[in-house]
Formats: sequence, structure tokens, C-alpha cells
Amino acid sequence: MAPVLLIFLLYITTICFVTEALFNAALYKPAYMSSVYVGTAYKPSADRANDGNLDAIFSHGSCAHSSVNNPGWWMVDLNGLYSVEQIVLVNRGDQYNASATTKNFQFDVFETDPRSSPGFPMESGQVCYARVDPVGQGEKFIQNCTSPILGRFVRYIRFTNDALSFCEVQVLASYTTYVMNNFSSRKNSILQVTPVSTTYTISDVACTLLCLQRRDSDTCTAVNWVRTTKQCQMLKVDPRSIPALTPNSDTDFYIEAN
Repeated sequence: MAPVLLIFLLYITTICFVTEALFNAALYKPAYMSSVYVGTAYKPSADRANDGNLDAIFSHGSCAHSSVNNPGWWMVDLNGLYSVEQIVLVNRGDQYNASATTKNFQFDVFETDPRSSPGFPMESGQVCYARVDPVGQGEKFIQNCTSPILGRFVRYIRFTNDALSFCEVQVLASYTTYVMNNFSSRKNSILQVTPVSTTYTISDVACTLLCLQRRDSDTCTAVNWVRTTKQCQMLKVDPRSIPALTPNSDTDFYIEAN
């Protein structure tokens, strides 16, 4: 049984960090779709398209697929304001008819959730780029925005009467002006995986803030905070599927909440 996590803090931390390299701000963030297709062995829901898995074979379980909608859309909440500079789209690679529907689409960016607008989904945000021609079967399509766009919600919308069927979206950003610091905790527990980085901090809050700022190399989504030594172990795990924790009287485990 998955461990029960207790909310220990919920606030917006105003920070600004700039990186030399672009980082994927969409990884593991909350994602939504216009609909989800039900005629498959697994549920091809929106979160399949930002799980970090670029596998383009649909049957392997890491692609998103909607029902027929016009327009059909997929959207990710970055949980903060990010400077969006580049989009990566991995098209489905195992079936030509499905992959050929990836055309007549655009990626746009919003500062607030556009679903609250009466004009949604037809209302457009700041357009990163638009494309009429189809993306190739199994293609990893990379496109820079015309200019960086500061926003929180990034939407992929397609204006054809077909189903969405694609396997990954990466939203590459260079900096953020704030992120939502919303962590859940499990006291006296440790996640036994290899850390992406280990350092020492004055508190558990400082440890989680460092985790949030680690975006230009290996993304951090969780930490083991060793109270006795003040060691901060930064971890990369999917917050939507937390592995089993091990009891440990010296350590508290924190993970970004979705």
C-alpha cells in the first residue's frame, strides 16, 4: 500500500533563478486534456505526456491519447511563472494514421488558467509557435518560441476533427520568477534511491528550496532530510507514483505535491 503523505507546508516562494542551460519545467507537473480515449489496455491520460519517457511506441504505456475533439487540447500547469523558450514534441511512432493527426496545431502560453475563461478553448494565449504541416511519425520535433514567453500554463491545441495521439511534451525554460513550494511529508521515513545530489543545509525548508531551484541539470522533485547531520539528499522521482518508503528515525521525506 502506498504511504500516506501529510501536507506540511503550502505557500508561494518568490525566487528568481537563471540557468545557463534550458531545463524541462513540465516534467511531472499537473497535466490536463480535452478528453481521454478509453479503448486501450492502459489509460492514455494527460500525465503520460510529461512523465519524462520519450518512448514513441503507444503500447509501451507512455503516450497520451484523446477522444475525437475539435479542438482537442492538452495543457500543463508549470506551478509557477517560467520563461518558456522552446517546446519539444514527441509524436507517436507506431501507427501512421494516428501520428498523421499531429498537424494544424499551436503551442500557446498563459499566465493564469485559461479554463476559467468563457472563451476557452477557442481563446488563444501568447503563441510560442504554430504549425500546419504534419509532424513525422515518431519524430522528436523541437521548436523555439519566436521570443521567450513568461507564463504558467502551456497548452498544445490542435484544430482538426481527430484524436490527439502523442507521446511527450517538454517545455524548456531558462528561468523562473516564482515557483509554488507545496510539499508533502512523511516523518521518520526515507526513500532509498540514489540521490542526484547531496549537500548540507540549515533546515528542511532550505533543503526543499534547493530542490526547487535544481532545474538546469538533474531535476529534483523530492528530498530526504537527515535531521541528525543536516544532510539534504535531492531526489528525482515521479510525484504521481511514489515508491515505498523505509522507516528511519533520523530522516524525514518530502516530495512536491501535485
